[in-house]
This record gives sequence, C-alpha cells and structure tokens, in this order.
Amino acid sequence: MARSAPSGTAVVTGAARGIGRAIAAQPAAQGFHVAVADVDDDRAADVVDKIVADGGHASLQHADMNAPAQIDGMLAAAAEIDGGLAMQAAARLMKDAGGDSIVDVASIAGKGWKETSNVAYAAAQGAVVTMTRIAAARFGEYGIRVDSVCPGMTRTELMEGWLQGRSESEGRSVDDLRSEISRQVPLQRLNQPADVAAAVGFLGSDAARTITGVPSTSTAGSSGTEGRRRVPHGTSDIRTVG
Repeated sequence: MARSAPSGTAVVTGAARGIGRAIAAQPAAQGFHVAVADVDDDRAADVVDKIVADGGHASLQHADMNAPAQIDGMLAAAAEIDGGLAMQAAARLMKDAGGDSIVDVASIAGKGWKETSNVAYAAAQGAVVTMTRIAAARFGEYGIRVDSVCPGMTRTELMEGWLQGRSESEGRSVDDLRSEISRQVPLQRLNQPADVAAAVGFLGSDAARTITGVPSTSTAGSSGTEGRRRVPHGTSDIRTVG
C-alpha cells in the first residue's frame, strides 16, 4: 500500500529517549512528518527507523538546544519539509503559516513540588511554565497556541537507573522501591513515557483548539505536596518539545 503524504510537520526535541521518544510517536501516528531532533544521532536514528517501519514519516535533525545556530538550522530544515511546525523557537514561522501549536514539557517541580531535588532545577522548570503563559498571551492573535505538560515521576531509563542505584545501596529490590514511590500518589502508579506523550498529543491536536497557556499536569493525581523522599533532578526525563 502506498504511503500517504504527511499532513504537516512536528518537531520533537530531545526525542532520542524517554519521554521525548514516546512523544515522537504521537504526531507520527496522527499523520505528521516528525523531525526527530537530538544530540544523540544514533539513538535518534533508531526513533526515525521505528516511525518509518510503522508506516510513518520521519527525519533526523541533529540539534543542541544550547546552540542557537543549530536550532535555526533544525527549523530551516524542517520548514523545507512543511511549513506547519510545532516547536518552541518556531513561532516566527508559525505566524506566516497562519498559526499552529507549541507544547513545552516542564516538570511538576516547576509548580512547587516540595520533593524536587534542588531549588535551581525547580526554578528552571518554573521558568518554562511562565514562558508558556507569556508566549500564549503574546502569540494568540496569530493563531498560535502554547501549552505545557508538567510530568511527575516517570518510568524512563534515567529513573530506572536511579532506582537500581538505590536498590544496591539500600539492599532493597527495585520493585519494592518502585511500589513505595507509587503509593505516594492517588492513582498508585507512576507515569509511563506514553502517558506524558498522550497529554502532549492532545494539547497539540485540534481537539484542544481552545486551550492555550495551560500548564497541564501528568502526575497520576499528585498535587505536588505529598511524598516523603527526594528524587534526583531529571528523573522525569525533561524535554522541550513541539
């Protein structure tokens, strides 16, 4: 069967692993061409191969989010594929295209979770939440929506590695530690990367066309005030995506 033409382009940064990898699958399933952006070209290429093998459209974009020139190059390359972009730094292109959607990924730490690993990390994630609200207010007149997702504890490779380290130092099983953490949230379960990806997919879709400036949470019901044990920064495998 011939592969259908993509319905637009979605840029996903930090897409080589964890939450970013799961998010990349969402727009691909919705028919978009996915620009898979990361500094880890080998793992990003695996994501591209998986999307293509599943019948989707994808391309690899090497991009370091700390290097403005690389961000510009990534967006220019994506714009050649299609003008409908969804990426934090692409608002100037979206304006000419008549609007689009930007979804940032922050963290529950940015909303005041008391068990965050350090104040600097929480402040950085809070800045993403604030940036989202300001951008939504400024870009709304151009038909550009800007939202954010703030995940709680998410079962990424990073988190599993942290649990393994605790297991070895405390003499407890990983399953026991994971269950202990799960019991601290109302739904008694931790996020899977796909749970966060589903929230991002919804906010980026037409079903959310009247939602903008919202810092949505994906925390299995955690308000950010419960919990007893500090967790390492980055456990949620934070990525800024579009």
